Amino acid sequence: YKEDIRPFDEDFAKILAVEPKVYRMREGYGPPGFENFGYIAEDLDEAGLESLVIYDGEGRPDGVRYKKVVLYVNEVVKAHHKMIEELQAEIAVLKRVVCSHHPTEVVCNESHTARAR
Repeated sequence: YKEDIRPFDEDFAKILAVEPKVYRMREGYGPPGFENFGYIAEDLDEAGLESLVIYDGEGRPDGVRYKKVVLYVNEVVKAHHKMIEELQAEIAVLKRVVCSHHPTEVVCNESHTARAR
């Protein structure tokens, strides 16, 4: 069903700069007084996240592609997970060095290691 499949090259971390907002729709655009929350299309557009914005016929931000937001969040989580794994490996190396020279340090104690997890 699909063709021309290629990687989606995007700076997914841009989503971290956008703050969700609480808002009410202006009269004629939704139930009166109804309070909603979410991202503001203009904020996403300004952050360079055009792929998450629905534009009107004149090219103005008009809505948010919320189903696509999950993709951005998932990619950020994957990047953070990779970073955590790399940091854990680095800590393990540093801990071995410290403990080889100072075996009585708290970080060399097995119970300290178990608590840190």
